Amino acid sequence: MALNEVHIEGVVVTRSEFKGTQFLRIACEHDPGRSGPDGGVAYITLRVEPPLAAVAAALRPGARVRASGYLISRDYGISLSRFAKVAQASEGAEEALQRLRALAEQAGGEIFKPHTTTEVMVERLLVE
Repeated sequence: MALNEVHIEGVVVTRSEFKGTQFLRIACEHDPGRSGPDGGVAYITLRVEPPLAAVAAALRPGARVRASGYLISRDYGISLSRFAKVAQASEGAEEALQRLRALAEQAGGEIFKPHTTTEVMVERLLVE
């Protein structure tokens, strides 16, 4: 049997909600002496389902949290229209981005790119 257990601490950067589930994006500082950039920050998403979602719903950016849980992955699609809306163009590519946005508008929401994300499913949440 494989071990799938996560204990993490960080600062809430953003919070969103979807069908009663809260999603906290937290910033976690790298531990000194471990591989990776010293003083760097990693970002991870915590998935908080009811009844803990009520606690997470009250959190604001800047709150420090500790969470325990396990990793989960889920698949979803990113529509071309959603991608085009938030896409940014480098210098000289602005015209191509405008053409992409026009094509995305014509296609409606029918063109998707499959995407997978990994999150921490929270079982325990402590607000400091």
